[in-house]
Amino acid sequence: MAGAKKRTLIDWEKGVSSPTAAQLAALAGLGVDVQYVVTGSMAPPALGAEESTLLSYFREATPEVRRAAMGALIGAGPSAQAPNRIRDLTMHNTSPGGVQVGIQSGGTIKTGKR
Repeated sequence: MAGAKKRTLIDWEKGVSSPTAAQLAALAGLGVDVQYVVTGSMAPPALGAEESTLLSYFREATPEVRRAAMGALIGAGPSAQAPNRIRDLTMHNTSPGGVQVGIQSGGTIKTGKR
């Protein structure tokens, strides 16, 4: 499928030669993890639609909004879900470019605006 003959494949397996960029591109088109073929390290999984949208918004955000988003994600992470730690996490867009994050802990709400 990559346009290589049997002898060429054997040479690849023995380390005598390597696939060309065009052959690697053909293999990638078949779903082969070309990064693994070249480096031995697996490529990270592709982003889903939700992750792709989040990354797009994050890249376009101001540094302040990025910090607020990171704080919200870190605050809502698995370690924050322990009993009696954080009960609720809210984020409000209070104005263009302004984000307010609040954490409810033990019945009180602590808010901060950056």
